[in-house]
Amino acid sequence: MEAPRTIVLVGGGLAAVSAAENLRRIGFDGRLILVSGEPHVPYDRPPLSKAFLSGSVQEAPLLRDAEFFSTERVEMVYGQAASIDLHQRRVCLEKGGSISFDRLLLSTGSRPRQLRAPFAAVSSLYYLQSLDDAKRLKTRLKAGAKVVVIGGGYVGLEVASTASELGCSVVVIDQASRLLQRSVIPEVSEHMLQLHRSKGVVVKLGVTISRLEQSADGCRLHLSDETVVDANTVVVGIGSVPNTELAEAIGLHVEDGIRVDPSMRSTNPAIFAAGDVASHWNGIHDRQVRLESWQNAARQGAIAAKAMLGQEASYCETPWFWTDQFGTNVQIVGVPASHDKVVIRGRREDNRFSILQLSEGRIVGALLVNDGRNVRPVREAIDRKAEVDTQLLADADVPLRNLLAAQAA
Repeated sequence: MEAPRTIVLVGGGLAAVSAAENLRRIGFDGRLILVSGEPHVPYDRPPLSKAFLSGSVQEAPLLRDAEFFSTERVEMVYGQAASIDLHQRRVCLEKGGSISFDRLLLSTGSRPRQLRAPFAAVSSLYYLQSLDDAKRLKTRLKAGAKVVVIGGGYVGLEVASTASELGCSVVVIDQASRLLQRSVIPEVSEHMLQLHRSKGVVVKLGVTISRLEQSADGCRLHLSDETVVDANTVVVGIGSVPNTELAEAIGLHVEDGIRVDPSMRSTNPAIFAAGDVASHWNGIHDRQVRLESWQNAARQGAIAAKAMLGQEASYCETPWFWTDQFGTNVQIVGVPASHDKVVIRGRREDNRFSILQLSEGRIVGALLVNDGRNVRPVREAIDRKAEVDTQLLADADVPLRNLLAAQAA
């Protein structure tokens, strides 16, 4: 294919900004257009459920300031992309007009999964995905407010933590049998459960909502265990749905996200995808995954930038996530499908420990609680599929970096 003269990036998040930055860094001098569905200079999303929602920061941190987009000649178009004309290679905008492209990056992200009718009709329901969502929710989290969080995943628990620290009365409801059930092992679920309960959060697991009624000051939730919970505000965090509509309409391969090869290229050689919307083959864990994390969006945007210019580029990295709740930092490394042994370093009662998941003597995943210093050596061990001495691994007095270095020698 000929070298591109115009590249269009659809999506106003980290993946698109990373792609724009890297395109200029590696020498692309053509027209570069970023189409954002939000009317804001692209901002960092992780603080929305924590620092911004709590008020400890008054503005969402920008990914890059307005001067960056001007200096790097990144044309900002604020408005939704409505469709893609493959024949003409144009992105058609919802507000009218279209933009031609030689290469196209779809980094359209994901959206919160919605409660279904009739629950969705209740006016006091809030979702948290965008800066505008966070601004609306922020006005509701006043001391003494009754807040119910539906969903015991990362976003729900971060909101519960923030609301509780602001003086709200908080109840978390999840139909699963444990918190963070889809992403962490039972030992970490139990630790997070005890952490929230120790701070006064009421956590109700294994229950569903039977009925949701509008009330004068919020709503009333009737639960499957025959209890009733009143709330001024209900925050829904029951997962996300990738925004694949543009890709589906033009026949790209879509299956839990836009399927891409290791260079982030879709089934159309001129169209790439990155970030929350992209489903890629993870060669470290040997399976298809769609990840919603800061690291994933940043790195995939950079890989897509190289590939769009015809350079050799391949994405194969150990996934890494983190969450902060009640001053506790939890970092998750890897997404193992299975493991045959668990090794715990440190003492859970000290609120500083690591749980390492092993398969056939190799680390395949880890969960680190207030133990961020060990994230890098764990990632390196997973990357190189290093065999480890499990007895030494369990000894917290043996520095993990030294242990793994010795194994590699």
